[in-house]
Amino acid sequence: RSSVAAGRWSEFLVPDDLLEKHRLTVEHATAHALVSAASLDDAAPRILEAICESLGWEHGAYWTVDHAADVLRCANIWTLPGLSFPEFDRASRAAAFPWGQGLPGRVWASGHPAWIPDVTKDANFPRAPVATRQGLHAAFGFPVLLRGEVQSVLEFFSREIRKPDEKLLSTLTTVGNQIGMFLDRRRAQDELDRFFDVSLDML
Repeated sequence: RSSVAAGRWSEFLVPDDLLEKHRLTVEHATAHALVSAASLDDAAPRILEAICESLGWEHGAYWTVDHAADVLRCANIWTLPGLSFPEFDRASRAAAFPWGQGLPGRVWASGHPAWIPDVTKDANFPRAPVATRQGLHAAFGFPVLLRGEVQSVLEFFSREIRKPDEKLLSTLTTVGNQIGMFLDRRRAQDELDRFFDVSLDML
């Protein structure tokens, strides 16, 4: 875990040099997770862990688009060791957010990162009652884009109330783009493999 105590992140913005160090750590961990994974679903737990531990957040979730139902569903959850938010976990796994609803749906609709200083006081956060009971407050989310279309959303939570940090959101935008490029390369490789399979069959 980062040497910066979680509580201190609510008091000031991260210095540029420290943020750059964390950004490089997250990007390296993300790249390593993607290279060794068969899909983004496989890499998601390690990406959630890397972001939480490097940037001082305590809980993360990975949401994917269910195109048949046109909603976002929670596909993976990671929590800092020693902490537990079981009721919030159950609420997330049971949720299905349409376009624009909740933090994941709001990121899906805008295609941009979003920050909530205190989810317990946010009018568009359906899990607010559960978050209140579990002691979760600040949250942010960012999209994974493939050719301009949101493929999934990652969201993160802290027990602290935190003011928006545009530098942090910019950093995570870079990570989202990095993941999107991985998906694009993987899709291109799959298409190439299918092409050669068909060509061999024809021969």
